[in-house]
Amino acid sequence: MGEKADEGNASAELSLNAILDVLSHHHRRTLFRWVRDQPDQRADSQALIDHLIQQERKRLGKTPNPDHVQAALYHIHLPKLTETELITHDEAVQEYQYHPNERLEKWLDLIDAEHESEW
Repeated sequence: MGEKADEGNASAELSLNAILDVLSHHHRRTLFRWVRDQPDQRADSQALIDHLIQQERKRLGKTPNPDHVQAALYHIHLPKLTETELITHDEAVQEYQYHPNERLEKWLDLIDAEHESEW
């Protein structure tokens, strides 16, 4: 059973389970927030890695291992995001583009609001 309502349509609505799954990790939430604010909602691979490192430094108070961040990005987070077609990868220029999804944005805002109330 697929996670999308229509596998052939890139803009097909994602199931609630798929949305919550992609938002379940703070690295993916960080990527969504950052890429959606970039010009044309695009970023290259190194910019994604650099941003995650910077955010982890703020969150943890120390700099994470760049190799670990890169491996997690390439082998865990980006495959999950490209599978849902929320982010697509242009291999020719090693660039990723976010494709806005209103439902995902709503859940991301709810998660952010909940985290703010905890801090």
